[in-house]
Amino acid sequence: MVLNTFFNDIDLFNNIYLNFSPQLYHLIQDDLNGIYSVSFIVLGKRDFPFSLTSILNEAIKTEILPEDDFV
Repeated sequence: MVLNTFFNDIDLFNNIYLNFSPQLYHLIQDDLNGIYSVSFIVLGKRDFPFSLTSILNEAIKTEILPEDDFV
């Protein structure tokens, strides 16, 4: 289950824009549960083919542990 929203084309300055999409999701894996938050952030310039993108992920409450070699 996912709860999300979008904030698109927020004008900053000089044709620079920001897109922000926070999400909250519930993950079930092998009878283990976890609640997580993730945010997608895009900083770009209009009429320019590249943008700077970041994904931030945070475990809020989880029983799911990563494997030792998980990167």
